[in-house]
Amino acid sequence: MSAFNGRIESLHNSHDRRRFDCGDSALNDYLRRYARQHADANISRTYVACKEQRICGYYSLAMAAIKKQQLPSQYHKRFADYPVPMARLARLAVDVGYQGQGIGKLLLLDALYRCLELSRNIGMAGVIVDAKHEQAQAFYQNFEFETFPDSALTLWLPTGAIQTLFAADQSSYAIEKGPRSVFNP
Repeated sequence: MSAFNGRIESLHNSHDRRRFDCGDSALNDYLRRYARQHADANISRTYVACKEQRICGYYSLAMAAIKKQQLPSQYHKRFADYPVPMARLARLAVDVGYQGQGIGKLLLLDALYRCLELSRNIGMAGVIVDAKHEQAQAFYQNFEFETFPDSALTLWLPTGAIQTLFAADQSSYAIEKGPRSVFNP
């Protein structure tokens, strides 16, 4: 993974959304047309990895709730029969010009760190993601995301696993942590 010499920050009007192309028209369209609208409506928040105003990649976070029966069976006893609060990694994409440089990993870790901070304030059981395809599923499984029993492309990472991820490798993350993000210089 090469060093990223940009910033990860909340999407704002000055970012050049038109030039972004990850190779997936739905993900491109979301960033160009809906990400700001969703932020304004408090539906989700989008964060971008950028150099100057050029967007290299992005992710969107939203809140969610699921039934405990959707989780792998070993977690059923942990939760009551109420909706289980989760954060949802709604989208994650990297511009084709920046793919293969570790930006997807940086974005995922930044998203998980934000979710960990959120869990300390309001509580949540974990982070869920709907992978678009098997390649994306494998990417998330590299970070110990587990598949849902009834939907192999829906995965989750418990909050405890996120805590362990950051506690286990404090030295590599501590250098890169910034006031608002894991990877801001």
